[in-house]
Amino acid sequence: MNPDVFVGLASLAWADGKLDPERRDAIVRAAAEEGLSLEDIARVEDSIAEKRDLEGTLDRSSMTKEERLFFYAVAAWIARLDGVVTLKESDALSALAEKLGVPDRTRARVEALVEQVGRLPAGDQPLRYDLARLRELIGEHLLGSGTESRRGA
Repeated sequence: MNPDVFVGLASLAWADGKLDPERRDAIVRAAAEEGLSLEDIARVEDSIAEKRDLEGTLDRSSMTKEERLFFYAVAAWIARLDGVVTLKESDALSALAEKLGVPDRTRARVEALVEQVGRLPAGDQPLRYDLARLRELIGEHLLGSGTESRRGA
């Protein structure tokens, strides 16, 4: 996955004006689990250090539908890590969904999958949340049997 996705997650994580250690760790963990190089992970860590705007950090044209949905799902998970999704975070998620081309109905389905994975025995905490299962569920429930194009909107 493109490292810019995780730079974008850092922008979203700062939406409420602060970035707690749990969110920081969740972004870095997600980047590592997606197989980013150490150099790219360092770039993601640098992007987390200061508040950035989402503008200019996101190029959806190079992302598959699966990547866009997974990106949105991880963003939704990170937004709710502290147990509260603020109005600023909700607005940032809405803006992100629009930039990614995720319609409202699909957005609601992605958020339901995020909650479903959070209820698994592994839990909802950054070090235990099952990102691989989240990606798998997105594939099963939102992308169909694989016959539809994963590059579509």
